[in-house]
Amino acid sequence: MRRARRCRGLSRPDASDYLGGGWQNSGMFRFRIVWALMLSAAIPVSALADSGSSPMFTAVMPDIVARSIELHGGDLFRRSEVNFQLCSRSGCAEVRVWRRGGRYEHEVEGRLGGALRRLLVTNDAVKLWTEAGESTSIAPEEEQSWRDAATSRMYHAFLPFRLADPSVRFADLGVETWGERELHRVAVGFEAGTSSADYDQWAFWFDAETARLEQFAYSYRGSPDGLRFRQLHRFRRVEGLLFADQVNLGWEGPGLSVAELSPESISRLREVSRVEFRELSVRILD
Repeated sequence: MRRARRCRGLSRPDASDYLGGGWQNSGMFRFRIVWALMLSAAIPVSALADSGSSPMFTAVMPDIVARSIELHGGDLFRRSEVNFQLCSRSGCAEVRVWRRGGRYEHEVEGRLGGALRRLLVTNDAVKLWTEAGESTSIAPEEEQSWRDAATSRMYHAFLPFRLADPSVRFADLGVETWGERELHRVAVGFEAGTSSADYDQWAFWFDAETARLEQFAYSYRGSPDGLRFRQLHRFRRVEGLLFADQVNLGWEGPGLSVAELSPESISRLREVSRVEFRELSVRILD
């Protein structure tokens, strides 16, 4: 098994920088890591409940999402090994993501749980090592939190691929004008009972012509609750997979929801961090 590249004297990485808060409870982090055909039934979910609107969500993937997944690399994602440094204001973590069909390995080396550690998560196991390379036992009741910790370091790098998960529900909200750009907005919710936070709100904006993912937003539960709005920039394609760095804007407390985000309301957000994916390397598996 290939080991993740060792952190090179980098400062402490903070998961709140990468994900903007609330990552432990986010519904996106309990996904079953498979691709499957979507069901066709329309299912109302609570993703926009606090906005006073309740669009009908469906398991049928909108065409703009399917096009975006293909543009960003499509099936290559399911048979690849990707290594990168995930860097934000407080430091970097080394990440390796290996996938072959429904099998996966997520490996992270950096500050985890208050100490420098190496973490390996697969379909079947969770393994943890100290900075000195000594194996650490994990209690069964702690496994899910360590799985979430690994996912938090790599999840946003692989959007929009993860929108193909069978627990995702979509509401196609059509095209909006953002400055001089036409962006196609899709709200996302989750099948009830598939995550610890299926009440979270998510929204994705795609270039209406090319289908490239341009920005996304999500709510989280915390003290206080809040939301994060990610703007993608510095796009580059590596071995067929499209990646982009992210400007991470935030709002804490009541007064603004994901459903209310607009070109006007985002002026109220503050910059939380800038997330960079450095030293990217991709190997496409046979």
